[in-house]
Amino acid sequence: MTKDIRRIAGPDGRRDPGHLLAKADTMSLRAKIVFLLTTLIVVYVAAGQAIQREFVLPRFDEIERTAATTDMARLEEALGREQSMLQMLAADWGNWAEMYRMMAVPDPRFIAENTAPESMKGPNLNLLAFVHPDGRYAFHRGYAARGAGDLDFAAFAGDRLPDTHPWRRAIRDGRMAHGMMMTEHGPLLLAIGPILDGSGRGPARGAVLMGRLLSPAELVRLSEQARVDARMLLPGELASAIGPRHGAKAAIVARPQTNDVYLPLRGIDGREILALAISVPRRISAQGREAVRVAGWSLVVSGVLTLLVELALLGGLVLRPLDRITRHAVAAGRGNDLTARIGLRRGDELGVLAAEFDRMMDRLLQARMEMADATYRAGVAEMAGGVLHNVGNALTPIGARAGALRQRLCAVPLAELRLALAELRGDVDPARRADLEAFVIMVARELARVADEVEVTTDAIGDQVNAIHGLLSAQSSASRSADVVESVALGAVVEQALALVPADRRDRVVVSLARSVTDTGSVRIPRITAVQAFQNVIQNACEAMPAGRRGALVVRAATHAAADDGAELHVEFADDGDGIAPDHLARVFTKGFSTKPGTRNSGVGLHWTANALNAIGGRIELKSPGPGRGATAIVVLPRLPDPTRRMENAA
Repeated sequence: MTKDIRRIAGPDGRRDPGHLLAKADTMSLRAKIVFLLTTLIVVYVAAGQAIQREFVLPRFDEIERTAATTDMARLEEALGREQSMLQMLAADWGNWAEMYRMMAVPDPRFIAENTAPESMKGPNLNLLAFVHPDGRYAFHRGYAARGAGDLDFAAFAGDRLPDTHPWRRAIRDGRMAHGMMMTEHGPLLLAIGPILDGSGRGPARGAVLMGRLLSPAELVRLSEQARVDARMLLPGELASAIGPRHGAKAAIVARPQTNDVYLPLRGIDGREILALAISVPRRISAQGREAVRVAGWSLVVSGVLTLLVELALLGGLVLRPLDRITRHAVAAGRGNDLTARIGLRRGDELGVLAAEFDRMMDRLLQARMEMADATYRAGVAEMAGGVLHNVGNALTPIGARAGALRQRLCAVPLAELRLALAELRGDVDPARRADLEAFVIMVARELARVADEVEVTTDAIGDQVNAIHGLLSAQSSASRSADVVESVALGAVVEQALALVPADRRDRVVVSLARSVTDTGSVRIPRITAVQAFQNVIQNACEAMPAGRRGALVVRAATHAAADDGAELHVEFADDGDGIAPDHLARVFTKGFSTKPGTRNSGVGLHWTANALNAIGGRIELKSPGPGRGATAIVVLPRLPDPTRRMENAA
């Protein structure tokens, strides 16, 4: 059958505020406490995680970035040492006395003995040149790796150093310098040392220029010194790797697994020629994330344990005593026994609350006896007001019919008829007489039709008066009932409503009760309102049947869940009558609106039905596929639980 609902009707058929707690038990308070504590724990855990993400993890990232920067610094230092050593080698060569004399007086033997490819294997030079102060070469030659042959450099071709070379002034002034330039064979480390007399004195007779290619093998050697895995990038590759940048400092790009560090290098002309890049695994941040993850789960576990302990303590100190008080309060409000007492002996606020509730029940018991009579009289007065409202609604169609009849009578040309009759009593031209007689005959026929309509309308008004008498009779019966809300069989309610329909209308349909009506069995509903609503729906269905045909009316029932977790009883009346046009469906519950002609309109209409059902928390719905295809009225009633049923799960 239907499930127990939370809103329980009182003895007068209304929703009793004292019983709204029948299902709103202390679990709601428990849920609030659980929600509050859980929210605090979640906020605590979330705050801890946020702190770790915003403050702890960035420290790990900063350590990694510092470590990556340090690795690149070691590589840069290794490259600087390589250039310094090359410069020291150039200065050492330049401070030979033999070299000093050779720059003044060419000495082929000195050059042959000291510039052979085999001599370049030790210092691993790829370029060697003796340059006069004016830029002329006393000797210059390029060497392949480890002296494996000659190697030409376009930047040093010809018999002299180009005038645009950045080191021309340094050579002329006898200064040392080192740097790098890009050649067709790759980046070349360069260094110059002044040619002195062997004792470190001058004047300088030029400079010794040495170059060493930064080959992949050399880069591997530098990487081993710096304990990194370095690679070279051209300027275009660097731009695609790190995007736009400013300055020449090292740039760090954080990847998911590595920190990539890029160091741009400039040549002796000040232009960027290449960059060194290293990839440092992000092991520190991975360990940090793992530590944060473990710490996060520790927070969650400790939070859950704290929540469970707090709930256990709150349950023993607060929730269970409050549960006892709530169960007693709900039972007292739901039943008729006001003599039961809580009897909770505690020295805290809950004990005071229980004692005050017991004293309140004493006062309520006395007040109930004093208010019983006043409540009954107030109910009778309220019902009398409902009777007047319903009678007023029923009288409205009678006035409408009378007004329509008056308008119909006013439309008959009685004044013209009198003039025509007066003229016919005199001496009238035969042609004129024929016209007047035709006019009199036409008006007479119209009067005959009006007379027929008057007869039909007066019959309808008489039927409506009978309906008002039936309505008053039903209200009188209800006024003598002890309870507005009753437990009744749904089929019996339908039969009672059908019996109140006038016989001449009831005979127009064959009413069939579907099995769902009998299966529904006993229901606790506002019976009087249901009978009146059913009667009006059945009577409207009877009046919607075409003349000369006996239609069918099928009644079905079903229970549905309501929006407030209660239950609703849906009673469906489906007929095969005239149906309703779609543009009329929205107006059928409007006061004074009707789709039926005067001969088949009782005048009560669906307006009262909708108002009466709304007053008890129900409603009525009307559906129709269209004219000539029948209509379905669905009466929705709040299905109320048995007040004597023992309350369960109150707390």
